[in-house]
This record gives sequence, structure tokens and C-alpha cells, in this order.
Amino acid sequence: MPENQSSFPKPYLKFFKSDLPETLISTHLNHQSIICDPETGARKSPIVPKFADRLPMQTMKDIFEYGLNISRFYPCLGKRNSVEKPYFWLTYNEVDKRIQFVGSALLKIVGHRCNSENFVGIYGPNSPEWVIMQHACAAYGYTIVPLYPTFGNDAMQYILSQTNMNCMLCASGTEALHLMDKFESSLKYLIIISNDAKVEEVKSRHSSGVSVYLFDDFMVPSPTDLYMICYTSGSTGLPKGVLVNHEQIVDAVFSLYEATEYKLINAKSRHLSYLPLAHMMEQIISSAYLMGGSRLGFITNSVDNLLNDAKDLKVGVLSTVPRVVYRIHAKYQLKLNGMKIRKKLYDVIVKGKMAEHKRGKFYHRSILDKVFFGGLRKMFGGGIYCVMCGGAPLSPDISKFVHAVFGILAEGYGTTETMGIISTTLLGEYRLGTVGSVSYGVEVKLADVPDLGLVALRDQRGEVR
Repeated sequence: MPENQSSFPKPYLKFFKSDLPETLISTHLNHQSIICDPETGARKSPIVPKFADRLPMQTMKDIFEYGLNISRFYPCLGKRNSVEKPYFWLTYNEVDKRIQFVGSALLKIVGHRCNSENFVGIYGPNSPEWVIMQHACAAYGYTIVPLYPTFGNDAMQYILSQTNMNCMLCASGTEALHLMDKFESSLKYLIIISNDAKVEEVKSRHSSGVSVYLFDDFMVPSPTDLYMICYTSGSTGLPKGVLVNHEQIVDAVFSLYEATEYKLINAKSRHLSYLPLAHMMEQIISSAYLMGGSRLGFITNSVDNLLNDAKDLKVGVLSTVPRVVYRIHAKYQLKLNGMKIRKKLYDVIVKGKMAEHKRGKFYHRSILDKVFFGGLRKMFGGGIYCVMCGGAPLSPDISKFVHAVFGILAEGYGTTETMGIISTTLLGEYRLGTVGSVSYGVEVKLADVPDLGLVALRDQRGEVR
């Protein structure tokens, strides 16, 4: 983060260079008001507003976001600890992230009461944290109550009682001690900006009735925080919930991102999200595309529109599951039923395409290829060059079909309990009936299966663990 102007981007320095005095003079200097009501003589400012329509900016959240769109990567909030040191700046983008972190933490820790005002006190001098809390509250439906250090104890107690406020942001441990000594019965949550020597004293003296947080810890989610509970249907009984924390889902996303070797997922990619986000597979795939800066389009109303959506989005990689692939194959095979010559030609083309794939060639150039598969490719938009299929391995015949029609087939296998990915086929893999090799970031081993008489070291077969 830039600490002084010399490290700011050149466009910033050029745009915000010192204005010449003559350019600052108001054009309305000699005509500072105009009559707006001749009958009463009422007057108003002659300034023509920049915003002819203020409707897009209705709340304080809108105000900040307008500035964010103008100066996203330019300095926003700055402070320094002494006059001998340069200012330390947060960009608009960094401030925006902190606003979201703080707002999310307020919802998680403090809660949000419906049909009621939700008050958060701010007690201390001006600071970046003050402004971040102010806008986090504005964005997440909390009402700020600024409190002055010059308020007496009686006035402070009156305000706390009138608002029923139980959360307070304060500047330091010293201020926190004062608040706790005087108003402990009213407060449940204290957020302290500066981690000074008094903070531990606050925690030790008032650990039972009040939860104490540091501002920096308060706003940053921990990798071990629970991200989701993913319920699986289970083979028997009631659904089983799998606890997934941030670290686990991030590892799974990275595993997929690395497995594709940055060739399928990038800023130019487009992903059609139609598989349920309630399942780990789509959670991981859609997150990987977001990490790659790709576009995500969503299914229109139902999966019945899969073909139209894939076509209009110009999807290059189709993410799917065996059930969908089998349905596509079954419908295609209906056209070959009762046509022996066409079926033989189909087998010849597929065999030829698989031979090409073994040589690393994934073309759709032959006339017969276009006759047999061109129509199906066009139904999906004509741009699909890879199919990513997760779940059980496809049968050899189905795999050959996918290879012949679209080109590259990447298969993967995993379970909800393993965060969705255990193994994936490398891009260009042509061998059939496999779900690939061990995924990036995963370690597996073969274990003995006594019931089947298998010894892993001897037989090179066993149970995967």
C-alpha cells in the first residue's frame, strides 16, 4: 500500500495535480442567487446540479459506492502515528473489503433484530476505523450512535438506556476500561481499535459479562470459521450434514484451479451454473471460475433451458455429471437406431477420433465429423471444446462419445466429506474408465482389504484412504 505520493500511480498524480487558482474561481461569484418564486421573492442557488437525477444515491451505502467506482485503486483513508512519519493509506478497494468484513462480523456476533433499531456506539476520535464502522453499519442496517468523550457519565448512561445499545466501538483499551467500569451492565460487546497494553486488562477484568474484540480481528474471517453445512442425502436414514470451513473449501477450489493448469479457467472463460449450488461440486467449480475472473451465467428458470443458455453464453467448457451425459447420449443414439450403415460409420468416426486424441489432436475438421456431430455441437453453441464431468466414471462407450463430439474430457471423483475432489484426469487424457490421478493438494494410499483377500503392497490393489 502506498505510503507517500511518490508511490501513487502516475494517472493519480496527473489527475489530482494542484489546480491553478484561476480554475478554482466559481462561475457564479457575481451572481450568487436567483429568484425561484417571483410572488414571494424566494431565492435559490444558481448552481446547476451535477446529478440531474439523485435516485441512484439513496443511502450512505450508495454514497460510498459512487466514490468507489471513481477511485477504486486510489487512496481513500490515511493516518500516521506521528508527524515524523508518512501517512499510511488504504485504497477505496481495501476500505470496501473492510466494510464488508465488519458488517458481516456484526451480523454474526452482535446479531440483527427485526422490526427494531440496531444501535452501535462509536466512542473515540476520528480515524479510518471510525469511518469504516460508520459505513459498515450503513450498509448492513445498523444505526450508529456517536458518543463524545466530553459526555458525563450520567449522559452516557441515559443514552445507553434510551437506545438499549449493547455494542460499542472505542479507540483504545484505556477507553474500554472506562466504559466497562461505568457501564458494564449495559454493554455486551466491545470492539477496540488500538491493541494497547490495557486490552488484556479489559479482557481479564470483564471476561464474564462482556465479549471483547480487537477491530482487526473482528473484521477478518478466520480460515477455520465454518463456511457451510452441506447436507448429503446419504445412502440410508436422514440427511447428514458435513461441516465445511473456509480453509477446506479454498483448498478444494485451488485443487481444481491447479488441476486445469490455468488452461480452462481464466478471465476469458464463461461458466454456465446449472448444477445445484447446494452440492460441493458446483460450489467448487463456480468458486474456481470466480477466482479466475471469469463470467458466471445462471440457468434460465430450469434445466430444460440448458441448451439455449449454453448457446447464448457461448460456453467453452461444459461442467456436468454422468446423469446429464447419459441423457444426451441416449437421445443421440435414438437417431441411429435401425440405421446399420449409419451406426457402422459412427463407430468408424469415433475410433478415428480416439486415435487422433492419442496423438494429442482434438480437431473437428472431417466432413463425416461435421455430418455426425456438428449439429449436436451447434445445439450447445458450437464452442464447447471440453467437458468436465464429476461423479462416477463414465462407461467407455459414453466416454468415447463425449471425446468424439466435444474433444477433451476431464473426469473427476470425490465426496462431500472430502470437499468434493479426490482425483481428476489430466487434460488430454484419452484412457477410458478412469477418474484420473490424485488431485493437486490431495494425498491417498491403498489399504489392505482382508475381507477380499487384498494386500495393498502385494497386489497393488486395495481400499483408497
